[in-house]
Amino acid sequence: MRIHVWRVVFVLLLVGGHSNGKDTPDQRHERAFWSFIDKLREASGGDSANRAAMEPVLSEASEAELTTFWVELPKRIERSYCWEVWAVGAIVDGHVHHDFLDSYQSWLIFQGKEFFEATIKNPAHAVERLPADTPSTDFPFDDYVSFVADACRERRVGDMVPYVEFLKSQPEEPGGERWRWQELSQMHPELWERYFEKRCRIPKKPDMETLDDSQVVSAAEGPAGDWVDIYSGPEYFLEQYKRLPAPVRCLHAVVWMSSEVANGGYDQFFHNSTGVVAPEALDGLRLFGAQQDYDELAKVMAAFPGGGPSRDQEMRLKQKAERWGANLIESEFPSPKWPRSRDLEAILARYIRAHPEDFFRSE
Repeated sequence: MRIHVWRVVFVLLLVGGHSNGKDTPDQRHERAFWSFIDKLREASGGDSANRAAMEPVLSEASEAELTTFWVELPKRIERSYCWEVWAVGAIVDGHVHHDFLDSYQSWLIFQGKEFFEATIKNPAHAVERLPADTPSTDFPFDDYVSFVADACRERRVGDMVPYVEFLKSQPEEPGGERWRWQELSQMHPELWERYFEKRCRIPKKPDMETLDDSQVVSAAEGPAGDWVDIYSGPEYFLEQYKRLPAPVRCLHAVVWMSSEVANGGYDQFFHNSTGVVAPEALDGLRLFGAQQDYDELAKVMAAFPGGGPSRDQEMRLKQKAERWGANLIESEFPSPKWPRSRDLEAILARYIRAHPEDFFRSE
């Protein structure tokens, strides 16, 4: 078959012309999207989505930039919405349910095109920017999506419709083969060891003289609160709790219990996933010296059929229905209200100040 030279030259010219800046609209939109992400990241210093730092970028952004953001963002979310990508995020973050994947995806996108693409090809690449020498890693980076949305509303510019429609149509389950949390250690053994088994969950000791009671409790409990997953069943929860010192487990449980009871009573605490921490909450109240709270919680727990509330939420709800029917637990055991919870916070802070070595490392 004869190939005419002029045809070859013509094709090469076409290819060469296309690669010399004659981008398609999709390529221009993609480049504009990543350029906007780079501006946001640079303004924030790359470490966190700082709203105040982003404000100048958002206020100066053109309507075309903002509209392109909403058109292109779903494409990146769709590409990273898979179990393989989330496996690494789950190991680092500590939460294995895919409800937490969206924040991780936002963080990946916020890192820029090169990093995002490398992580899509090899999910383990993400740990290059995830230090293991901090007590926990949280991904609040979906905040910057809200920042852009707020800027669009305030300025009444930027077409968010493509993003809104995408969220409506997004599948409930990520793509790819779903894993069980027990399989993560086999999928990424080195990462599992570094981020799950050996990571120190104790933060550095702060200058507690400069902190009020609420800040002291938050400093001591914060890393555990960010890391421990109370939503994925008692088996995984207990596997995580094994990695925490007993006083930290107790503090984490008491903080959850106090928050839930103050907000919606004992019924809310035991109805929600938070009921999984009940045994440690009871131990903590005794450890920290909150005797009145201990006595009240002990009575409620003893009233559950079978000698105490199950850690399994479904079983716990059946126990609750068997004992109280359609009534709230408060119909029998009125919950402590404010300022009792504030008093409990003072008790916790006093114990932490007296035993800082149980909650903080010196260096």
